[in-house]
Amino acid sequence: MSVKDELASFYECFALALESRDLDRLAQLYTDEAVFLRNGTAPVIGSAQIVQLFQGPPSTKKTTFEIGEVLEDGDLITDVGMILLDGEPVSRFVGVYRRQADGSLKMAVDVPMSSPSSH
Repeated sequence: MSVKDELASFYECFALALESRDLDRLAQLYTDEAVFLRNGTAPVIGSAQIVQLFQGPPSTKKTTFEIGEVLEDGDLITDVGMILLDGEPVSRFVGVYRRQADGSLKMAVDVPMSSPSSH
């Protein structure tokens, strides 16, 4: 399986958990020491604290992630991609993923950006 295939599978699971606001499942997709960075706010550190940002009712829109520029170095993978709601770009993002001992990926750094600037 290619890294892009792994990311596509990760994003599918992440989107389903995000849409349904399944905080337990979301927490499992972040490393314990993950960092969430959003422009204009203090960093949020730790999976338990990060998932609290996603509290609320289930989403009425379909979330998808478009894989962008992927860089791989050892157990770290970085993707500079796009977040889409109902197929419309709403935000770019930088995600850094760490390969776990079992081979799975977990998000270590999550940086959504406010502008869906062009690819």
